[in-house]
Amino acid sequence: MSTISTTINHGVILGQPGYYTPLTVTSTGAVNNNGTGRGIFGGNATVVNYGRITASGSSGGYGYQGVYLGSGYVNNHGTITASGNAVLLQGAGTVVNSGLLYGHRWGITSRGLVSV
Repeated sequence: MSTISTTINHGVILGQPGYYTPLTVTSTGAVNNNGTGRGIFGGNATVVNYGRITASGSSGGYGYQGVYLGSGYVNNHGTITASGNAVLLQGAGTVVNSGLLYGHRWGITSRGLVSV
C-alpha cells in the first residue's frame, strides 16, 4: 500500500520500492511524467486518484498513458490527463470516475472486459 501526497516529477512503476498497489494519490498529490513514459504503470493493480496524474510527450505518435495497468481497478476523483489514453487496461478491470479523464486519443480503453 502506497500514498503519494506531494508532487512526483517522474512516472511511477508499481512494484518498485516506495510504490506498491493499492496506490492512492491524495488531493495534495500529483504525478507528472515530465514528458517521458506513462504516468502510472503496473500489472494487476489498484489506483485511487484524488489529485492529478499527467502524462505528456509522444510515443510512436500515440502519446503516453496517464494510468496503464495490465488489469485492475482505477477509481478517479481527481484529474487524469494524457497525450495518449487517460486510462488503459490491457486486461479486465473496472474504472470508476467522478473526476476528469482526458486523453488526447481516448479517455478509457481496454483489450479486456472493463466495467465503467
